[in-house]
Amino acid sequence: MYSNADIAAIHQQIKKLYGHSLILLGGSYAYGEATPESDVDFYLIAPLVRILYYRFTKSKNKLKRYPGTNLILIPQSFYRRGWYYVYGKDDCGSIHYTPINKPIVFRNSLKLSYFNYLKFLITDGAAKSYHLAKAIKCAITAQAMIEGGQFDSPLLSKGFIASRLRSDTNNVWSAFTNVLEKGVMNQMELQLLGDTFLNLTTALYTTHKDMLRFSFVNYLIYNLKFLLWQGKVTFLFRNPDKFILEKIDSGLARGVEPQKLYQQVAQIIFPIVML
Repeated sequence: MYSNADIAAIHQQIKKLYGHSLILLGGSYAYGEATPESDVDFYLIAPLVRILYYRFTKSKNKLKRYPGTNLILIPQSFYRRGWYYVYGKDDCGSIHYTPINKPIVFRNSLKLSYFNYLKFLITDGAAKSYHLAKAIKCAITAQAMIEGGQFDSPLLSKGFIASRLRSDTNNVWSAFTNVLEKGVMNQMELQLLGDTFLNLTTALYTTHKDMLRFSFVNYLIYNLKFLLWQGKVTFLFRNPDKFILEKIDSGLARGVEPQKLYQQVAQIIFPIVML
């Protein structure tokens, strides 16, 4: 886990490398909620032409000496429209954030919920609790996008999750309070919670499949990475989010070995590009 001084030093290093772009510290380090398991996520926000220049000319090993540090490239036009949800701090500590595009956040949160559930299935010990908690937070975020309203805290932060649990009058998510607050639980309890979580998330997915209709924005984002930058036609003739969620849902229903399913999904779920 990095200290505040370490984070500030990394931030300055990135700013020196990419000084003409907005560099934001995001995720749990920006929220002040980092744990030893947390990655350090930085966002580089710039016009698409500059993103392409960075992608093809800059070394990918500049941050190699900072394990667990990610630099995520986000086109400025996507950032302004909320096509990626970003909440982060610049090197002066000022907060920057995108508009919340609820349909996009719903789809991304649902995908990440399932993805973290797969990681829960294939890990042991404290990591098992950690990934189940992440899956639950993503599912709660997806549910919040359906219910609507205003959000006073960053999505996925402790404040946001706590506010959603307080407003959960039907006690749908109350069973998960312990794993969200305390983390480590015994394996039997975790297995029962995992089964309950899967039932709730599957219901959320099947009830709101209409939210997965074709979206040009979703299509553009995935093909920007897979077609333009990797030369792969994986999503050229597909609705990306629908394809990914159907793959996960059908794989779980058919009893595909979790490690195998996880490896398949890990190759296609993330449309972000990192240096």
